[in-house]
Amino acid sequence: MIRIENLSLRYSGASEPLIDGISLTIAKGETVLICGPTGCGKSSLINCMNGVLHHESSAQIKGDVYINGHDIRKIPLSHLCTWAGTVFQNPDTQICSATPESEIAFGLENQCVDRKSMKERIDEALTYTGLEHCRHQDTSTLSGGQKQRLVIACALALKPKILFLDEPVSQLDPRGAEEILALVNKLKCEHAYTIVLIEHRIDETFLQADRVIVMDKGRIVSDAPPEETLENLEQMRELGIKLPHLPDFFARINRPERPLIAHLAPVIKVCQKESDVRPVAVECLCSVENLTFGYTRGLDIIRNMSVKFFRGEHVALMGTNGAGKSTFLHLLAGAHKPSGGIIQWADKTIDTGLVLQSPDLMLFCETVMEECLFAPVHQGKTRETAIGMVSEIIDSMGLGDYAEVPPFALSKGQRLRVAVSSVLTKQSSILLLDEPTTGQDREHIERLMCCIGNNFELVIFCTHDVDTAARHADRVILLHQGGIIADGAPEDIFHDIKTLSRASIRQTSIQQYAVRVGSRAICVDELVSQVY
Repeated sequence: MIRIENLSLRYSGASEPLIDGISLTIAKGETVLICGPTGCGKSSLINCMNGVLHHESSAQIKGDVYINGHDIRKIPLSHLCTWAGTVFQNPDTQICSATPESEIAFGLENQCVDRKSMKERIDEALTYTGLEHCRHQDTSTLSGGQKQRLVIACALALKPKILFLDEPVSQLDPRGAEEILALVNKLKCEHAYTIVLIEHRIDETFLQADRVIVMDKGRIVSDAPPEETLENLEQMRELGIKLPHLPDFFARINRPERPLIAHLAPVIKVCQKESDVRPVAVECLCSVENLTFGYTRGLDIIRNMSVKFFRGEHVALMGTNGAGKSTFLHLLAGAHKPSGGIIQWADKTIDTGLVLQSPDLMLFCETVMEECLFAPVHQGKTRETAIGMVSEIIDSMGLGDYAEVPPFALSKGQRLRVAVSSVLTKQSSILLLDEPTTGQDREHIERLMCCIGNNFELVIFCTHDVDTAARHADRVILLHQGGIIADGAPEDIFHDIKTLSRASIRQTSIQQYAVRVGSRAICVDELVSQVY
């Protein structure tokens, strides 16, 4: 169904090709998972397969791509999209209509679908993706996860036989991700869809795949069934790719098994260790009392929320898509004004730095270096003084080789790190991060969170990544329908299954396994330490 022959791609102005001599065949009905380090060429490969880069870019492309035996350079893009639907990495780049219903209708109208069939397809797509309740909602008010569901619905409505999905669950809560991946599996099993999927959330997607392709520096370094890929975890570890939790655990304790599901894994004896006594935070930096806010009168997103934040904390905000996490961060940053209640900072001179869910909205300079120099220079520092500090931050974020590169020539994960770097150079005392793991491989998540370290008096971040919250937060707050339903230490929150379910959060496979073996471990490192 898809055949690639000696494909190479070089973007204008780049010194090296981003894709370097790839040959690949994908059969009808296959589900292929593509993984690799951030910036290795995964998204560009998909955009070569679907014809976007051949028809709509000035990139230098060599080699051939065929769909159904046809050279995609000879097929109009408007026709290709009826063969292959694409869900791009950033849903905002795909949405152009006022409501979800009209957004789905837009593609169908352009394909001249009759009105009766159009209504049926819209209803079916909204139901599949769980968006029936916001059919007429303003698309600009949808959460990031809801937008991601919407672009998937638009692709499904066109009824192609190939789906290219570029991180389709990166902004979804665990329950939403589970539902979307179940839908993807249903499309494959019941309708013989061919699925090409890029994801950093390996645990959720590994079971879906017939083949796993591992990329590095524009080349395919491994192409094998999932079970064979799991036998060579060291290669993935060296590339900084996030590993499936249970196979990672068993590899690290030198066991041959590579289970993916907790209840199928062999039981290992562990020694539950006493938890470290956490220091009690006593200095309140921010007090929120009876906070209320809504974008539309009478429809509050935040409802009578009260909470305190203390000096030195790293707090993870988690919950369903649309629970109010991003809105709450914007309120803390002063980007929105509450309709009720108060936000009281301990010191009026406290400065907050906000990294948006979509990093592209924050980037406007010609190079990475200029982007990161903008804040310190406008704060009064000389360029000479600022360059040293900025260079150190860029290097620590793994961007040193891209200092003179335009931000929009980078991958989404790299652009996110540029946005974070630009806020770090502002040297705010409070850091607010909205989905800092989107588009990031394991190595860069660790680098980003460690770089944040103790450089701020308070860090608050929204995330759907349970593992990142378990590893890097010392407090977790669960939001549901604009209110707080749980607030506590990660080991307490992630073992409260009933409350997690209310917030649409699932335990990771390692947390499920820990319960099975009588441990309260919440990440692989903790459970490994209980074996040795």
